[in-house]
Amino acid sequence: MMSSPDRMTEIEPQPSLRITRRRARAWQAALIRLAVLAAGPALAADPERGARLFATPPLPGLLACADCHSDNPLTNNFGNIWSGRNAPTLIERAVSLNTGGMAVFQGLYGRLDLSDIAAFLGNAPRRLDFPLTPLGAGSIAQRMTVSSSTKTALNQLAFSTEGDFAIVATSCGTTLPRFAVCAIDLTFRPTHPGAHQGSLYIAHADSPSPVRIPLTGQAPDLPPAVARLAPTAIDFGSTVAGHDGATHIATLEHDSGSPLRLGAVEVEGGDFVHAGGSCIPGLVLKARERCHIALRFAPQAAGERRGRLVVRHDAQTGAQGVDLRGQAALGPAPRLLADPPWLDFGAMPQPMTSVPLTLTLRNVGDAMARLQTLRSTTAEFQIEHSDCVPGRLLAPRQACRVQLALRATRVAAYSAGLEFGVEGLPLQRVALAGRVGAVRSPPPTQADSDPNAPRLLIDAAHIDFGEVPLDGSVPEHTVTVRHIGPGLLEWGTVALAGAAAGRFVISGTCSPLASLASGEACTLRIGVRPGVTGLHTATLVLWPASAATAVELPLRARAVESPTPASPAEPDAASATLVWSPPAPAGGDSVPVGSTAPLGAWVLRNTSAAESSPLAWALAGMHERDFEVDASSSCRHGQPLPVGGQCTLALRFRPSGAGMRQASLGLVAGKQRAPPISLQGRGAAAAAARVRWEPGDLNFIVPPDGAAPAAQPLWLHNDGAYTLRLALQPPGAVGITLSASLSSEGCDLAAPALQPGMRCSIDLHWNRDPRLASPATIAVGGDAQAMATLAATEDPARLSNQGRGGGAPGSPIAWIALAAAAWALRCTRTRQQRESSNDRADEPPCDVGSRR
Repeated sequence: MMSSPDRMTEIEPQPSLRITRRRARAWQAALIRLAVLAAGPALAADPERGARLFATPPLPGLLACADCHSDNPLTNNFGNIWSGRNAPTLIERAVSLNTGGMAVFQGLYGRLDLSDIAAFLGNAPRRLDFPLTPLGAGSIAQRMTVSSSTKTALNQLAFSTEGDFAIVATSCGTTLPRFAVCAIDLTFRPTHPGAHQGSLYIAHADSPSPVRIPLTGQAPDLPPAVARLAPTAIDFGSTVAGHDGATHIATLEHDSGSPLRLGAVEVEGGDFVHAGGSCIPGLVLKARERCHIALRFAPQAAGERRGRLVVRHDAQTGAQGVDLRGQAALGPAPRLLADPPWLDFGAMPQPMTSVPLTLTLRNVGDAMARLQTLRSTTAEFQIEHSDCVPGRLLAPRQACRVQLALRATRVAAYSAGLEFGVEGLPLQRVALAGRVGAVRSPPPTQADSDPNAPRLLIDAAHIDFGEVPLDGSVPEHTVTVRHIGPGLLEWGTVALAGAAAGRFVISGTCSPLASLASGEACTLRIGVRPGVTGLHTATLVLWPASAATAVELPLRARAVESPTPASPAEPDAASATLVWSPPAPAGGDSVPVGSTAPLGAWVLRNTSAAESSPLAWALAGMHERDFEVDASSSCRHGQPLPVGGQCTLALRFRPSGAGMRQASLGLVAGKQRAPPISLQGRGAAAAAARVRWEPGDLNFIVPPDGAAPAAQPLWLHNDGAYTLRLALQPPGAVGITLSASLSSEGCDLAAPALQPGMRCSIDLHWNRDPRLASPATIAVGGDAQAMATLAATEDPARLSNQGRGGGAPGSPIAWIALAAAAWALRCTRTRQQRESSNDRADEPPCDVGSRR
């Protein structure tokens, strides 16, 4: 019991000695830091040395950093290793605090060692090698990324270069927040031939010395490379909007003896797509080599589209481009028209089943229509008979019919809708109405379910404007809406709905800002402003805020051209009578979109006894730009037509889109007008073949026994509207051969041809050429072009965690690693106790590198 004080007395001088050592270490670190700052780049942090320290144990028998934090800490945050990015202070603190058992490295790594490791973790890549660059030129920019710790920010960031290297762009500022990444773009600008070496220095507050990234480049004595991109312009022709067009190929040819290195390949213009190819950034082309770029036109809206392909490289010009042009057309589409646009079963004196009414659905579009839905929104209106069954195809101008009946069970007003639709288009609706007794309110469900719900009395079941002129100069219809329920009615919705809602206008006192007490009424005024000819239908929706359903009032108007009043006869030139021959609408066969074809010629005669006024004409209508007057016409603007004289007006048709195109030509001579000529033509989208791979990429996996990987099938589909003829040649990918598939749908390698919508397959074999370990592409040409990506990898079953790997959790290697770490930790603590107690006789000897 008395030995303890004696021993404490014996070691009392040690604490002062220990403090002296700590002070010595601090002074030594300060002197080292001053020396590093004075020496500058000579003692810069080296990320390449940091990578070696990270992967190698500091002493035999100890674990390396990689054993606990994975071999690739740049992409794997295993064991929270990213907290050490450019943060040597945090790594040093983890060692001193024994975070995760890191105290085993106490005294084994100095501050400069930890700075190298932190530089390796936070800067990638560890060096930059630039391609051959001609004298006086600049190389393709290469990127360096700087990462901050997940726990602390980087402060006082600064960058500099030495040698013929320069920073051209950077996203880094003087401070980089925690858990962030910034980039530095550098270029090589040689001033003399031969090999060049330089450095990028990255300095920040937490590193005792700046981080040095080695930079290398080579300036040849050869002249700069010469490249040629062909063609200089590509016209994709016409493509239906919303669909992909045919693929076109641009070729980059290398026409000199100097190596050519590719940079970015960019496509400007959102409707043009880079669809693959062998021209990829970083590719080096030798003399007379070439690569290809696949382009596709994929417009989203109708009209002309323009774009540009830009290929950047280190040749003389630095970049070259291809002008891209395409025409997007509106493709043929189905459209259903209901006749009549609503069904009113009228009033019945008592609950009963009404006489069935017939509704006709007609496809007025220019494409096949596949019926998808046909249903009534309420049970009272039932479909008695229908040949408009879902799935049926309706050709253009073909119709089907539906018979409906109202099965009324009580005195009420009934309203609902018949919903029908075409595959790929929104649902349409036909209004249904009927009454039993004198009630003219909305469906009784809202009143029966809640006696306090609002109830409306409307003095109209529907509004039909009949035929109206295009300017809409017709009287408005007035509708009175009365609240016959209890309480106060607050409006939720008073609005127009339907495909032609914009053709009608509403006004009046029935507004969502106003309310109706019981017995009060408001008025609505409905007008029509058609703008274009044809039938226009919409629905007036009245929906009280506290009602379960809305009341719908169907609206209908048919717009026609306004009649032209006859001009009074005058004895002067204005009374000249002009007539066309033949007086028939102009029309003809379909014309491919973008092409021009004659439409016809019309003879204009002056049948009066006076010379006409100077002639003038104009095209009008939705598609007026698709028609033009041919230069061969003998009728001229500004020239009068003599008595009995005649001239010829020839027209041409150049459709800008697919489908029916319509316009009119009007002619004026003073106060006289010849009858307008109705013009129409049909545009046809050019048929094109289109090839599609399935799958778009193949990965050959080497089996565990090392045998050759199995062949993989590649399916070719013709998604176009034209017979597809393919030129199947051995692909450019290394080690790949083709053979016909054994299936019944195998491609005929001798003369492969695919009809629209058909497919076939070929088998690809890989002979384990190691160059396919990185992705490669193959191309198939002919009437259309396509690319597929190939890659190879080892089977996961063949991979084992051996060598420096730490092993998966629970594996023998992992247990051995943990045991070694525990033994090293125990030995380190034992050594520290011996040094502090200065009594080595009581403790067994322990060697960190020994095994027991």
